[in-house]
Amino acid sequence: MILPRRHVLICWLSITSAVAASVWYLAFSTPRWEPSGPLTQEAYVWQRVWNDGVRDSVRRADGLLDSLCVEAAEISRRNGKLETVKVNLDWAALSAGHRPVGLAWRIGAGVIAQGWTGEVRRDIERVIFDSLAEARARGVNVREAQLDCDCPTRLLVEFADFLKLLRKRDGGVSWTFTALPSWLHSSGFEKLASAGDGFVLQVHWLRPDPIGSGQPTLMVLTEAREAVARASCFGVPFRVALPTYGSAVITDAGGRWLDVLSEEQSDPPGGMQLMEARSSPEECLALVAAWKMERPGWLTGIVWYRLPVAADRRNWSWPQFEAVVRGRKPVARFEVLLKTNAEGWENVLVNNVGDGDALVPQNFRIEAAGALAADGANGYHADEIAGGTFRFSTVKALQLKAGQTLPAGFGPRPPVPKEVQQYSWDQRRRLSVRPGITGLQQVSGRSDLSFGDWVELDLAYIDNWSLDHDFRI
Repeated sequence: MILPRRHVLICWLSITSAVAASVWYLAFSTPRWEPSGPLTQEAYVWQRVWNDGVRDSVRRADGLLDSLCVEAAEISRRNGKLETVKVNLDWAALSAGHRPVGLAWRIGAGVIAQGWTGEVRRDIERVIFDSLAEARARGVNVREAQLDCDCPTRLLVEFADFLKLLRKRDGGVSWTFTALPSWLHSSGFEKLASAGDGFVLQVHWLRPDPIGSGQPTLMVLTEAREAVARASCFGVPFRVALPTYGSAVITDAGGRWLDVLSEEQSDPPGGMQLMEARSSPEECLALVAAWKMERPGWLTGIVWYRLPVAADRRNWSWPQFEAVVRGRKPVARFEVLLKTNAEGWENVLVNNVGDGDALVPQNFRIEAAGALAADGANGYHADEIAGGTFRFSTVKALQLKAGQTLPAGFGPRPPVPKEVQQYSWDQRRRLSVRPGITGLQQVSGRSDLSFGDWVELDLAYIDNWSLDHDFRI
């Protein structure tokens, strides 16, 4: 059958349009992959108080990280008014070594809930440029200005307009923003991405495990990979923020979330439970290794949230952080030691001498020759299973960071001959009774007492012993 010329033309146009659409899809909707190469390594400093621990971590970052991004201020809305909490940064610590530094401003969801009004823009702009001026006056090499904004998806286009204005006013820094994976599906994100000099894709946040385990989680590997692949389609340089921190969730008996803890230590009330969510160094290493081997287009680096500080409870330890940044799997290694304290008691210590954070061993045995008794500590229970051999066990999930020590128990030992030789005849009366787990000296000053004072307390106990007295001790 011979088709009319008009029908042939229509078919040819249809085929041409389909081919053009396929080419456009492959060019702009398919992630562009690049050969492997170096990824920059950076970290956020998100502490509001700059103490010695924060300064020490900032110093240790030299030679390990390419840059730091520090929180400069947080802007929020309270009682209808904008409030700014300025972080008292240590400019001297930041300017040391002339390392490049990024400044970040946290803009809460309530700030722009009603839109990017003129008043909101002016207030945010003032806070940003005040921080930039102070940093430059203090000799800090400011490379980046980053907006961490809880912007509703419907307002991303207005966010883009504001970012363009900031970039036009000061072209001496790189203007960036943090982006959520959900933004990548918005029609306004393409304009926002092109308005700045790049963005940081945040693939971590606390939420229930999507597979339905009931446990809280911080990152899902498949979702992180998909978000990065999609982010590479916009033709704009971007980095990925990966988690180093942990959080805890307090739930009721039915599993309903009641409270979220970051660094706070809390024992849940009766009938409630505490569930921990910790970032996995193995998962982060797997992601980074894959991106190094087969780089998503426009991916330039990793930003770790956040820089570890010694006092952190749930963040990674520094040895674990350093191992992951250097591409090495951290490994915990435990040693159990006996150490005699100033009072002559044997302390049982669990040391993590590896470079990985991990749960302490739930069971271990230790030989303590001459020990007369033992008691557990920090959730451990002690049982004597043979003369001088004790078993320590716990049902608690206690995490011990690399380089840290956990006291697991203690017990008395008889004085050695060298010590007894130094006793006076009256002091030797303390040897007439078997040592116990506690006594007057343990509740009356312990190591703050002199040898003579605690011997006097031991003799007073011997001279005035009674069952009632033991109960009161």
